[in-house]
Amino acid sequence: MMVPNKHVAEAIYCAVGRSFADFKKYPVVIIEDEGDHWSVSQTGGKPTYRVITSTKTGIQTVPISAGGGQLNMDINKCTGAISHAALNR
Repeated sequence: MMVPNKHVAEAIYCAVGRSFADFKKYPVVIIEDEGDHWSVSQTGGKPTYRVITSTKTGIQTVPISAGGGQLNMDINKCTGAISHAALNR
């Protein structure tokens, strides 16, 4: 496994985003375990959570971040491949 834990995922995220993500405005890196990959994003402070009700899964909470300059990406645990990388506007 190339990316076995959150610390490695965060290091990859920061290395890739260093040249174009706004780490001064959004210094907190959020890492979610999505099974086969890490979902990584950033926020300006303690994340805000929203309650979502689904008929299939019941009640869930999801982190919400808003504003421009935040980098989001998925990092595959086995290969380290980055996908779905995008900056919020």
